[in-house]
Amino acid sequence: MPFPRCRIVRWVDDEPRPGLVEVRFTDAHDRQRVFVEKSGVVSDAHLSSGSRYPVDAGILCDTLHGDAEDIPAR
Repeated sequence: MPFPRCRIVRWVDDEPRPGLVEVRFTDAHDRQRVFVEKSGVVSDAHLSSGSRYPVDAGILCDTLHGDAEDIPAR
């Protein structure tokens, strides 16, 4: 399963626990993708509103088309 690199760029909210963060990455078509996820899903770090951002992270994903090695997520 691919594990594209991404960046946590900011703290969004304290609820639901452990808190929500904004995550960004560039896909294989050079489009920037943005989503909000629980901090514990995208990082093992203990993040909070007082943490320094951006923070490097990774996301698990399924490959729908092509080979996992062909995914140049940055």
